Amino acid sequence: GSTVQGRPYAIETAFPRWVQKSLEVRDPSRQWEMINCGGISYASYRLVSILEECLTHYQPDLIVLCTGQNEFLEERTYGDIKYASKPISWVRGQLGSWRLYQVMGQGWDQLRMLSGEQASVRSESLRPILPSEVDAFLDYENGLEAYHWDPEWRRGVTEHFERNVERMVRLCDEASVPLVILSPPVNLRSSPPFKSEHRADLSAAALDEWQRVVAKARSLYSEAPRDAIRWLQKAIDLDPQYGDTHFALGTLLEGMGRRYEARKSLVRAKELDICPLRILEPQRSALTRIANQYGLPFVDLHAFLEERSDYLSLGSDLLVDHVHPSIRGHQMIAGEVVRLFLAEGWVKSSERDWSEREEEIFSEHMDSLGAAYYV
Repeated sequence: GSTVQGRPYAIETAFPRWVQKSLEVRDPSRQWEMINCGGISYASYRLVSILEECLTHYQPDLIVLCTGQNEFLEERTYGDIKYASKPISWVRGQLGSWRLYQVMGQGWDQLRMLSGEQASVRSESLRPILPSEVDAFLDYENGLEAYHWDPEWRRGVTEHFERNVERMVRLCDEASVPLVILSPPVNLRSSPPFKSEHRADLSAAALDEWQRVVAKARSLYSEAPRDAIRWLQKAIDLDPQYGDTHFALGTLLEGMGRRYEARKSLVRAKELDICPLRILEPQRSALTRIANQYGLPFVDLHAFLEERSDYLSLGSDLLVDHVHPSIRGHQMIAGEVVRLFLAEGWVKSSERDWSEREEEIFSEHMDSLGAAYYV
């Protein structure tokens, strides 16, 4: 996605470019070329097709996969499959691998096409019907209104994400191309939920009480933060689903120096975001599990940057917004990727310390872009 593409800048300052610059310094015996396939708002279900094209037509020596931020941007539909009743869906699941059932389905689709109807997309992988360009909810006026608390949808999207990543792992394995998996970073400390929503069973009286408690907490933020924390905890007891309250609590705890408690609240606020534009913990866990299961090189970029942050919880010191690294953040990620390449034996480098020359090359590249690039 855009984390790879380099937004709000471009590929010239994204981590793949810094990886290439570093490799050129460390091992000039080879011609290095890092191709940045990052696309704005692209999620795993679009990356599968991109990877298939890369492996089929461009003979890459290595694939680096970093995904997980954009899974909830588009509505995924599967033709009549999405809206079928549970009994029908179960029958299709049982029969889907039968060749006769597939042929009958294809014949029915052809008849529908002849009659002027749009044929459903049917395949063993249930390919989603998507426009050629990303059609994100948030590109529309009042796009946030499309998002509501829907645990079942979240589970489905997460399962689909996991299947897509495993599919890409298998594609690389079949092509005998090494694969590296990166779990992307998120801004916990400086990015509140994009949308919060009360739990559906909250009564009018309980909502009134919640509003009173939150108002009391807000009145105490500056003068009595310890008391404000207690009032926010009361609000969370009334409605634990409202993400913004957890973020406010985390912010206050951070200010009081209670960093570990703060991080727990900030992670909870991210997980309760009704509009989840930051990778969720079940997705991050899926990436870790898949990497371990298949024995793949893996870097949790969030943990990596957080360890090098001035704070316990990653924030705007290394990210420019909710998910996108700063240019310095991209350079740090590139350094970790290069170290991984060295550890895997993919790069041959002498014992010489290249850091000074690398900094010089990085500086020259930055200067070559001109002031207009940064504006």
